[in-house]
Amino acid sequence: VGQYDILGIAQVLEALNFGILTDMHGDIPYSEAVQGQANLQPKLDKQKDVYEGILATLDDAIINLEKGADLGSAKDQDLLLGGKVKKREAFAYALKARYILHKSVVENNVWSQVEAAATKAIELGFEGVAITEFNGVTCDNPWSAYIWSRSYVASSKTVTDLMKATNDPRLDYYTYGTGKSYAPGDENELYFILAEAQLRQNKDATDAFQTAVKTAVSEIMTLFKDDTDVTAFVATLGTPTLQILFEQKYLAQSYDEQIEAYNDIRRCKAMGESYITLTNPFNTQSGINRYPERLPYGNSSVLSNPHIKAAYGDGTYIYT
Repeated sequence: VGQYDILGIAQVLEALNFGILTDMHGDIPYSEAVQGQANLQPKLDKQKDVYEGILATLDDAIINLEKGADLGSAKDQDLLLGGKVKKREAFAYALKARYILHKSVVENNVWSQVEAAATKAIELGFEGVAITEFNGVTCDNPWSAYIWSRSYVASSKTVTDLMKATNDPRLDYYTYGTGKSYAPGDENELYFILAEAQLRQNKDATDAFQTAVKTAVSEIMTLFKDDTDVTAFVATLGTPTLQILFEQKYLAQSYDEQIEAYNDIRRCKAMGESYITLTNPFNTQSGINRYPERLPYGNSSVLSNPHIKAAYGDGTYIYT
């Protein structure tokens, strides 16, 4: 009781997880979800309503984090940000910027709200969020753990071609130093969001864009202990446009923000815009490139919940 800091953290994580679910699947159980035995067959809520709930939850989280700023209740229970009180609130504002941005598909007047939320997150010191250690043990992101253990993941031709076009210093590291692509078989994201919001309002987005790219490139170069002059590369990209912004954001996302890369491509497509051309030949069936617009519901949910079974139908809904 009264542990507002812990409550605020929980609400931020709730918003993040429901956000990923609805981004991947569209309509999902939300208002009747996570009730356990009380409701084993929750209804599906419209994505619009889920987004409204997510943003309301983030607003509540911000209020609780501010109320609990001096409590210290969370201590080592906050695996993401530890004792960094202000950065918990910054995380909430960063997520607000992300999910308001997603709504731009159907609400074309959200750009000032996106800019305000992103700016607030930056003011509060947002530097990305990751679990790097737990009980003294290093924690790998599942994507990077898979790469290090199997070497099964590499850049696609789309990524490689974009990098070659700008002499990107990350190319060797994205392609394991071979200079070749493989046929298909965090903080910087926030600055990309801010830059897009500014461009959409016809504002100068140069600072935000250059910070986004510099952060994204530096992350890779530092990882491989490469001291190449990142600033010089960023300068070669010139004045940002939406085309340049989405190309660079896509390259940055391909490292550790694959879900947001998927979201951006679908969001732009729904807005009648196209900045990234996907060329996987194995998507083509009967001369049509069948690109899934969402992920299918899981088998267990389809079999056990009649609401989800009805929405699943014959499965072709994933292409709409």
